Amino acid sequence: LASRGFTDSFIAALPLEAASQTSNELLEQAVRRLSKGLVPPLFSTDPLALSQLAIIGPPGSGKTTLAAKIACERFSRSSNASMLISLRAAGTLNDTKLRDLARMMNMPHTEIREAVPTMPKKHLPFILDFDNIGYKNTIARLSDLNDMSSDEPLRVALTLPATWGLNALMLLVDTYAHLNPILVMTQMDIGGVGIEEFCSLYDRGVQLSLLSGTNAVVNTIKASHEELLYQYLSELTEFEQ
Repeated sequence: LASRGFTDSFIAALPLEAASQTSNELLEQAVRRLSKGLVPPLFSTDPLALSQLAIIGPPGSGKTTLAAKIACERFSRSSNASMLISLRAAGTLNDTKLRDLARMMNMPHTEIREAVPTMPKKHLPFILDFDNIGYKNTIARLSDLNDMSSDEPLRVALTLPATWGLNALMLLVDTYAHLNPILVMTQMDIGGVGIEEFCSLYDRGVQLSLLSGTNAVVNTIKASHEELLYQYLSELTEFEQ
């Protein structure tokens, strides 16, 4: 197990009976436990069903692409279009990427640049793509939006790029933990996150609600579930199922 990337702490917690198990059986048991632990409980809120969602994360982590993917998945489920909103700092260039994706999917798009953001009133379902405005501005604008809303607090999705190393991912998780964000692993089709990193996320109690690729918009985002992660992690360990 250690040679396949499983951490010592993860291995120590496994109820193994090595004498009676083949290598593949040991690997399958470990992958099953890991995939189950990384998935939120079945009764958790489906992030793809939320009518209002703010997407935050570091530059280049796939926020804009994720916004388009979620909007596309919502439409495939209910035929309801979501407004795609770019929240950007004053003086920055227009968000042509999200605008172009919205046009391609025939969905409404707008931008917000005010110091105190205001939300469109005519279109309830929306996905808010936070531009790279920094941690303090992100927290301040989320607070402003929640103060203006009489409903429940705006749910937040945090992008965790699979191209990052473990320390950077955990710093990101810890920085925004007080927002209780939905965690989304992005860029999984090009990422370098391996079994060791997934074990460390498991040890820290991290649960991934959405799994997302990068290049295409359609059919490359999935609500995280045990079998999906099991298949993905099995390929990382390269064992025969």
